[in-house]
Amino acid sequence: MKISKIKLALFAMATTFFAVGVTEFISVGVLPAVAHEFSISTSTAGLITTLYALGVAIGAPILTLLTNNLAKKKVILSALLIFSLSHLLIAAAPNFLTVLIGRFIAGAAHGLLFALSSIIAAALVGPSKQAKAIDLFFQVLQLLLPWERHSELPLVPLSVGEFLF
Repeated sequence: MKISKIKLALFAMATTFFAVGVTEFISVGVLPAVAHEFSISTSTAGLITTLYALGVAIGAPILTLLTNNLAKKKVILSALLIFSLSHLLIAAAPNFLTVLIGRFIAGAAHGLLFALSSIIAAALVGPSKQAKAIDLFFQVLQLLLPWERHSELPLVPLSVGEFLF
């Protein structure tokens, strides 16, 4: 694989990391709307965060083990499809239980995507750059974390830009 194709693949996976991370963190901000939509308390609506986390913590390791011997590219594309379909299920959910099921499935797909992205990133680069390639994804996640002093933090961490360009 040419260097430019490697950088493109890493960029695509980092972008996916960002998009998946957004759906993980955004749920907290929409709890009042979810509570209102389903006529439940905000604390009950918080179960969407809990079920997502359980999907990542329980579902992802199981899926990773079950798909270990399959082609990584097909598995990661399938996980991305399942992740997307689970969000369509959530969007069309007729009741809160369906939302919870969708969130668990999304969390499991999320965890599998993160595990496989790290494995694929390490495989794409030489041994001396494996840690840097994996670190790229977690630096992208930094963009989603709350910032205390916005003016002192760059929009894109410098090392992400250095790695890709």
